[in-house]
Amino acid sequence: LHWFNPFAWGLTRVMNREREIAADEWAVAVTGNDRAAYAHDLLCLVKEIRDRDREQVFVKHRSMVTAAMIGATSPKLETRIRGLMSGRRAQTQPGMVLAIAVMGSAAVALFALCCVIEPGPDYGSSNDSETQLRLSADPFPAD
Repeated sequence: LHWFNPFAWGLTRVMNREREIAADEWAVAVTGNDRAAYAHDLLCLVKEIRDRDREQVFVKHRSMVTAAMIGATSPKLETRIRGLMSGRRAQTQPGMVLAIAVMGSAAVALFALCCVIEPGPDYGSSNDSETQLRLSADPFPAD
């Protein structure tokens, strides 16, 4: 529905990143808080997926593959592993905050501008007799 909306695209990116972080934190908690082992397993799983036939790996590991492949592109995976090893959540990107602030300011400015602009003169009520004459005329005089 909102494929054209840049806010929807940005929100989707943020939700995906938060989902990855939550999944990683859950996996670390389940495995006994061994962040290094989980990061190593994540790297091994992604390497196995890239080296072998993907279909065999999906059958072998099922749900782990889905969790690992959400952010399996190199920059995302590096960010995930750095976040895991540091033990703190990833920071919000300043570019996204700036874009939201600019768009919000523009929306407020446009709303304020619409409230300040006075409506133009009403040209329709200046000649009521001509309007009445035209409304009373027969639209089909040949009948």
